[in-house]
Amino acid sequence: MLKRHFLDMYDFNCWGRDRMLDTAETLTAEQFDEETRFPFHTIKETLVHTMSAEHTYRMRCQLQPNKGLETSDFPDLTSIRTYWIDEEQKMRKYLSGIDESDLAESVRYKASSGEEFVRTRLVL
Repeated sequence: MLKRHFLDMYDFNCWGRDRMLDTAETLTAEQFDEETRFPFHTIKETLVHTMSAEHTYRMRCQLQPNKGLETSDFPDLTSIRTYWIDEEQKMRKYLSGIDESDLAESVRYKASSGEEFVRTRLVL
């Protein structure tokens, strides 16, 4: 039951991501890279930050090293969308292979600051 709930939450997350990307497609290139009041400066940087957080979450759950994603690796919205869809496929493959007990296990990782954390997979 916990896994089904988690999968439903991930489906909802992907729905929201698609809405953000579809809305971003209505922007001009200048608007996409324009300085905003967002903490990550531009819409492009905000999208890459959000995508990087999802990527990092999966990598931590899989006990893989990770350094995050760089905005400079994504020249435009198409490259962001392509990467994010690929990331979704990787997450869905990972999720298809886990069971309820895996979700309750703890994961140890280091944040980019070097600080160590121990978290339960479900609440990373």
